[in-house]
Amino acid sequence: MPRGWAQKIIWFTIAVLLCWFAADYFSRSLHHFYHDWSGWRSITGSSPNFVTKKLLPLSQIIFLLLFIYCLWQLDKLVITKDNRTNHDQSPHNEDHSPEQRDSHVNSNDQSPQQIENKATDQNSAADRESTTSSNPEPILFAEDIKHAQVLGLTQDEAKDFSKIKSTYRRVIAQYHPDKVGDMGPEIKEIAEAKAKEINHAYQHFRKKFQRDEKSRPQS
Repeated sequence: MPRGWAQKIIWFTIAVLLCWFAADYFSRSLHHFYHDWSGWRSITGSSPNFVTKKLLPLSQIIFLLLFIYCLWQLDKLVITKDNRTNHDQSPHNEDHSPEQRDSHVNSNDQSPQQIENKATDQNSAADRESTTSSNPEPILFAEDIKHAQVLGLTQDEAKDFSKIKSTYRRVIAQYHPDKVGDMGPEIKEIAEAKAKEINHAYQHFRKKFQRDEKSRPQS
C-alpha cells in the first residue's frame, strides 16, 4: 500500500481514471441498447436524441461513483486483512520469554514424580493465595480507630479480634466493682462510666467482625 502523500495522490488519480474509463464504457454500452427505442418519441414527443443525450452523462456519473465506492470498500477490506496478518505474525505471539522456554526445557528433563511434586506445590501455593484473598484484612474507619483508642489498641492490633478480646478482658478488669468498691462514690461513678465506654467499644468490634465473617464467600 502507498505510504507517502505523493504516492497516495498518484494511486488516487490512477484509481479515478480507471473508474472513469469503466464508467464511460458501461454507460456507452448501455446507451446502445436504449438510444434507438421508439418509446422515447411517444413519451417525450420529440427526437429520442434529446433524452439519450441527458441520460448518457448521468449514467456515467452514477457508474463512476459506484466504482469509486467499490474500490474504497475493497481498500478498507485489504487494509483490515493486512493489520490482522501483521498482528498474528507479531513476535510476542510467536516467541516465548526466556523463562518460559527454560521451564519448558526443564519440564522435559524431569521425571514424572518430580512433575507431580511440582504440580502439588503449585496447587498448595494457589490454595494459600486463595485463602489469603478470601480472608482480606479488615478496613478501619474513623469510628473503629476511636474505639481502638478507648481499649488502648494500636491500629494493627485492632484488626485482630483475638487481640481485641484479650485486651478488653485485661482493661475491663481494672474497673470491676470489686476493685473500686472501697473507694468513694465519685471514683465509683467514674469507673462505671469508663467500664461502660470500654464495653461499648468491645461490642462495636465484636459486631464488626461478625458482619465481616458473614459477608465472606463460603468456600
